[in-house]
Amino acid sequence: MDLQRLFDTHGAFIARAIERLTGAGPHVDDLLQETFMIAFKNAHRFDADKAEAASWLYGIAVNLSRRYGRSRSRALRFVTRFAQYTALESKVAGPEKTMIQQETVQTVRRAIEKLPFKQREVFILFELEGMEGKDISALLNVKEGTVWTRLHHARKAFKKHVRKRAALYG
Repeated sequence: MDLQRLFDTHGAFIARAIERLTGAGPHVDDLLQETFMIAFKNAHRFDADKAEAASWLYGIAVNLSRRYGRSRSRALRFVTRFAQYTALESKVAGPEKTMIQQETVQTVRRAIEKLPFKQREVFILFELEGMEGKDISALLNVKEGTVWTRLHHARKAFKKHVRKRAALYG
């Protein structure tokens, strides 16, 4: 497969599609590059009798765009929660502030410790280490779908524990 020819033929179309799906920004070039890297890496899977190159590349770009959107949403939610927490902290001063911080850290640690090991490792790698699902999948030698299932259950259990602790301390 001639990657340069593929890029010359379909690169502009794929870049426009990515930009329309995710919005303008420097990430478009990154996603475009990743699309063609994946295409090159998986060229042996492409069957020209079953699909057009543009469709195949578009499918790769759509999947990457979805992943980018999910990552961006998670980051925005984290920033929002952090800003709310910081605003709460700024209203509290001195020893009370230290006590709140220590209790928060303990609550998070306890919630993580209560997770079953397989859920805990995925939760830590994804939420705390910032790894992508496919990288976690490769690291743990499990299917990517398994990673997402474990993460879903881990998040659900984590939230339940944190809410329960918050209700106790009110």
